[in-house]
Amino acid sequence: MNTAEIIAAIATVDQKRAEGEIDQQAYTDTIDALQLELADKLDAIAWLIDDTQKDIAVYDSEIQKMADIKKERDKAKARVDRLQEYVGYIVANSGTAKVRTDKHVYSKRKSQTVEFSDESLIPADYWKETVKVDRKPVKAEIKKAIKEGKEVPGAYLATNYKGVIK
Repeated sequence: MNTAEIIAAIATVDQKRAEGEIDQQAYTDTIDALQLELADKLDAIAWLIDDTQKDIAVYDSEIQKMADIKKERDKAKARVDRLQEYVGYIVANSGTAKVRTDKHVYSKRKSQTVEFSDESLIPADYWKETVKVDRKPVKAEIKKAIKEGKEVPGAYLATNYKGVIK
């Protein structure tokens, strides 16, 4: 008997008892038997819920671990970037294009990034709307315009160095 049938049977027996069609003992025995089967089903469902909640707790824990791992990965990437910038700075200020040691050859890679002295001066052509409806300057377009000799008020090209280790 499935759960819906058990619930319907309990309702029917309860109705017959209320109408006086069955006596108290028959009612009690029938309800007890039906409730026992229903109780077993409910206990099984409760066990499944508890077991699934344990699984959810494990999943939540794993999600938190993944978030922690991502934070640590991001910190490690930032550390590598800072160290590479420092190597680039050292090589750039060494007076030579390359610095050789017994273990490595250090050189610098020149790149340019757009920096802002005052974002409010950036023309509307170089902004894009973001999902948050915030305006954000489009650095790639600004860089291209500056390299083509156009003046973009509030922006300039800055030279950066990142160390390359071979």
